[in-house]
Amino acid sequence: MLNKYQDDPQVREGIAKIMGVPDVGKGQDKGSSVASGRVVEVHSFMLEELDKLVRHFSMVPNKESYDMKIVTLAAQAVIGAKVEEKFSLTSEDIERAVLKNHETLAKDQEFAKINMKMQQTMAQLMG
Repeated sequence: MLNKYQDDPQVREGIAKIMGVPDVGKGQDKGSSVASGRVVEVHSFMLEELDKLVRHFSMVPNKESYDMKIVTLAAQAVIGAKVEEKFSLTSEDIERAVLKNHETLAKDQEFAKINMKMQQTMAQLMG
């Protein structure tokens, strides 16, 4: 199912936002002052929330009738809102923080593990 939508720009953008892929064209704000440890903490929370959503969606009857593109975008919105509520950081803040801390995060095994699990969980959501 993931392969079916992998070339859809909206789905790719949604997955990138969930994964914290930076959009370097945006201006500066809170994200540039977020430490790498906080980025790992936020991503861990995002994984927990994504896992909850996937478990919930797996129990929904007739899930085959849902447009997975919309499901993916809805998951992004829900997780983004929960992150903003808990950490007072927008998805753009997180993207900037990932960019700012990318050298440190690239060496962080916990961050890599979280991102791998997030990719696997997104693949489960997509079917």
